[in-house]
Amino acid sequence: MVPQRCCFSTHKVKNCWQNASTATLARTVSSLCSRALENDRLVGNSRKTLAVYTLLALVVVAAGGYWLSQLRSPSVADISAGADTIISFDLPTSTGEEWSTRVIDNKVVLINFWATWCAPCRTEIPLLIAMQARHAHEIQIVGIAVDDAESVRRFEDEVGLNYVSLIGLTAGPELMQRYGSAGQLPFTLVFDRTGVLRYRKTGELQAAELSNWLTRLL
Repeated sequence: MVPQRCCFSTHKVKNCWQNASTATLARTVSSLCSRALENDRLVGNSRKTLAVYTLLALVVVAAGGYWLSQLRSPSVADISAGADTIISFDLPTSTGEEWSTRVIDNKVVLINFWATWCAPCRTEIPLLIAMQARHAHEIQIVGIAVDDAESVRRFEDEVGLNYVSLIGLTAGPELMQRYGSAGQLPFTLVFDRTGVLRYRKTGELQAAELSNWLTRLL
């Protein structure tokens, strides 16, 4: 199952639920084969016709296979795809106070890029709240909202957010890009105590995978 995620652009925001399907590919190949058989009947040049349509079918299968592999590829990306250590930054909280990565000391750090308009982002936040409460002395979760401060403040009050919450309407996407993101939310980075990036994921976090990551790092 491809994780649900949201896309954003400079000019507009939209949800993009990516669900790869093999049905269209199968119908295309079936159609090509049917045409080949029909041409055999009408033209009688079976070898040439079948060769042409077989080649076309193989091209479609190869292209479709690549497309599906991209959609179904693991959401935890290769660490070499972007920056591999925590980038120092200063961003405002939803109440306007400045927060800096320099205050982090000997903790596992999880940075979660999200937005209030992103459904899978909202779904995974209770998991982050629970993890922060459970490992308060060992991890620091930092949420960076690609959103406006007012919307974020309302959401914080609604869910009882217990970790650092920053506003990165413009700086957030820039940071994401430096870590190899194509601009989809939620986007999560997990760093070990030395600041080295260990895990990166695009899409909704699952409890089992997050627990597994933290078990290895704590």
